[in-house]
Amino acid sequence: MNGQIDIPQQNLINIPLFDSEPDEALLAEIKQHIRETQRPHTWRGHSHTKPPQGAFVVYCDEFNVAAPDTVERVAPCPCCNPFHPQYKNSGKVAWFPDEKVIRLIGPLCFKRINATGHESALVELRKKMKARRELEVIKAHIPTIQAVIDSIDALVPIGEALDEFRDDFNRALDHDLNLPFFRAARMGVLTVAERTIVPVVRADGSVGQRVEERPTAFATVVGYSMYDRSGPVAAKKRLAPLRSALVEIAARLSASGDLEKLSEAERVRFAESLPASRDKLAEVLEDAGAKQSFLTSGTIDTLAQWGRHPHALHQFSIQRKRNVIIMSSSRQRSEGHVTIRVPPEALAHLPSLPAI
Repeated sequence: MNGQIDIPQQNLINIPLFDSEPDEALLAEIKQHIRETQRPHTWRGHSHTKPPQGAFVVYCDEFNVAAPDTVERVAPCPCCNPFHPQYKNSGKVAWFPDEKVIRLIGPLCFKRINATGHESALVELRKKMKARRELEVIKAHIPTIQAVIDSIDALVPIGEALDEFRDDFNRALDHDLNLPFFRAARMGVLTVAERTIVPVVRADGSVGQRVEERPTAFATVVGYSMYDRSGPVAAKKRLAPLRSALVEIAARLSASGDLEKLSEAERVRFAESLPASRDKLAEVLEDAGAKQSFLTSGTIDTLAQWGRHPHALHQFSIQRKRNVIIMSSSRQRSEGHVTIRVPPEALAHLPSLPAI
């Protein structure tokens, strides 16, 4: 693609049709033309003429021209190389208000005509593109804001119930059963002390035997975050700020009626808060699902088998009867079984994360 490029006759003269900076619709038309044709220089409004020395320019957008990786240059530039391939990526939609024309040019080509103007236009373009990305993020999330709030409202009582059970369960392990459960089942791995006989050489040179205990994996607990002390804070504390922020954003967007009326500070904050709120909600949903799995996936039966194992670190029993967990331990401080109520809300259906 190094040969001479034919430029349409209508593009070889100035096309002074643009009194104002191109709006989003016109920019979309330009980029669609480039995507479909890979020929920026044939767009109906492109002036394939060299700008005057020292001309004032406004960079409105950037574009890439699709081409194989082996091809370095595709499109001609009216600033410096009007009839041969000059660039492929980071082309500029350049508006020249004094001439009322739009030129589609290479990424650095105008710098030779007005270096200071190029640098200033580039700084402003970066600001525009950042603002556009932020507005796109906000637009994408607007349809789901209320659904996310509804999901939070549905999740709060479930999370509170799971946190209540977690606190009661760990309190019973620590104080009632006197069972160092967390240390014995760290990261969900249950171990038993397997005993093996190994030979030893005595000081006099004779050979004897001794019994060694080695921790061996017995099973993995599903939903171990129910007793993991390093887990996240209570669900309500994590969800309340999210809900407040989303309600505030929804109210402001409704009052403004037009995203363009948002202040820069609001635009930046909303573009950061909306995805972050979804991410945090997803984390709480994942945590709640893991805690529910502790009560619904057969984990209780696995723990019961572990507690009965002859080489378990500590002997204990655990079973679930409907909405009650019944436990006992050889180390417990009082007689009888310890019971823990499972709040009905803890096993309620979890809401889904609204899709964007």
